[in-house]
Amino acid sequence: MTATAGDLVKVFDNGFHLYWCDVSASAQPKIHRPLEVREVAWWQPEAVSAQAWRYPDQGAMIRDLVTARRLPATH
Repeated sequence: MTATAGDLVKVFDNGFHLYWCDVSASAQPKIHRPLEVREVAWWQPEAVSAQAWRYPDQGAMIRDLVTARRLPATH
């Protein structure tokens, strides 16, 4: 599977960088660097904040960013 990192979305206070990425719909995740990446998963935005995050509130912030991106722009 190949993921292509796109625009930087946010740099969190703890140094975590979040990018928008493109992955084909049929992609099967494979972790190549298990010391850096523990898990790959596809979640619906409303399920993100319910996950166990190392840093509290990070899930809710990511959910809000994804939800805002999915909303149609108003002019």
